Amino acid sequence: MRDVEIEKHKVDNLRTTTIDFLQSLLHAMTSVILVMLKGQLREIAPQAMPKRIPEYVKDFTRLNWSFGISYFTQNPSDFELMTDLDSMVLNMRLQQIDYYKSEFVYLQDCYVDLTNMVTYNFDRVGNLARSVVFRTSSNDRRRSMRTERKTDSNDLVLGDSSDNFAKECGEYGKMWAKQYNDDKPPSPNQLLEGLEKFFSLELMKKIGSQGELMISQIHSSYTDGFDRIKKMINFPDMDKQFNTKYHVHTFDDYSLNSPTSRASFLVLWLYSLEPPFYFHLNQACRSLDQTLLQFLGPFARALFSVLNWAERRRADALKRGYRITDKRGLGTLCGSFLVFRGASLTAKAIQKYTAMIGKTVENSQTVAHFIKLQGTTSTSENFKIALDFAKTQDPTKQMVLFVICIHNYHGGGYTGFRMNTLEYSAHPDEKEVLMMEGTEVAVMGVEQLLIDNGQSADSFWNHFNGKTLTVVYMFHATDY
Repeated sequence: MRDVEIEKHKVDNLRTTTIDFLQSLLHAMTSVILVMLKGQLREIAPQAMPKRIPEYVKDFTRLNWSFGISYFTQNPSDFELMTDLDSMVLNMRLQQIDYYKSEFVYLQDCYVDLTNMVTYNFDRVGNLARSVVFRTSSNDRRRSMRTERKTDSNDLVLGDSSDNFAKECGEYGKMWAKQYNDDKPPSPNQLLEGLEKFFSLELMKKIGSQGELMISQIHSSYTDGFDRIKKMINFPDMDKQFNTKYHVHTFDDYSLNSPTSRASFLVLWLYSLEPPFYFHLNQACRSLDQTLLQFLGPFARALFSVLNWAERRRADALKRGYRITDKRGLGTLCGSFLVFRGASLTAKAIQKYTAMIGKTVENSQTVAHFIKLQGTTSTSENFKIALDFAKTQDPTKQMVLFVICIHNYHGGGYTGFRMNTLEYSAHPDEKEVLMMEGTEVAVMGVEQLLIDNGQSADSFWNHFNGKTLTVVYMFHATDY
């Protein structure tokens, strides 16, 4: 990065970011990516878990302990994980089997015989399939293959036009607050009841053809699950609005700007769960879906506040560049870091990013134009995790890797949050970094690279060798 000669550019924020600077930064980043794709970058050791995890976080982890489903193959490791919410419901029923007075629990995809720990469901041709269900020994946190996660959720912007970029930060949540809540933040009840009602709507799309009794039993399972979440988060007043004040002395368990509050934990934990509330939330944000606003709007508004301020209050907050004494020639780029996002996109979808390269603000030939990304943008500190999301068998789509340089020098730092411990995520191993809805980025370049790691002993590259990867380079600068 020293080759950027950042000192001569004096980039403090997005208003001082020039096209010349972006071209210089692009040159440095392409060199880093070439080394990365050759498998020559050293993996950073995972951060140690915090010594003091709040008891309520431990309780949620125990309740959400994962279950696997084995399909009677010869390979003992051949199993799928249940979704987080299904595992939670199953844990509840096993803990209180006498209270529920039932040997069965009914879930959206199957029903479980609790006595014999066997699941039953109908396969694609209508035959009754039987599988073994078991509690994993080490709380395996891989994403469940049974998720409803959609592959088209990994583009940063819906549609093929550059006209579809967001208009303002936190747009969807602000819309809900204005229309439904007198421009105020939601309460815990508004957040959880909105998600529960949305989940019920989605559930009916899957189970609507079942008999009335079966539908009632399935709904009951998930109603109990949401009720347990409300009890475990243990807010004294579930109807009290979340606190969005910025000053430390005002922080309490309702504070969305505090990284250690119950409120922030609840919002981030819900975002990380399967079934993928995150997918539906971001689809709604990107399309400004009015039909779902009353259900998902409280979630969007709460998440916007967490991502706007909470990261900078963390005890392990990334040090901003201006506080680093030895800048090693990086100037105002000191403190910056890279995040990655994988996608599979059509050539037409990629074109909207290509069209933004070299674009300047109105009435200037030098100052770079920034776009606002729709929805909350999920990225990872780990490029291999991101590349996994780029895999595709669709011949009409290309593997794409978004590489975003996060400027972290002045002000409060970047607007996002690192979900890298159990205090913030049900899947901390993904090293997910969330970027706030409406995050502003400049597109620096788009290039195609042929991956050739045929001599590497790392089996990770087996799927990618000999294939072309489209890399989209972006720069995120603060607005102050």
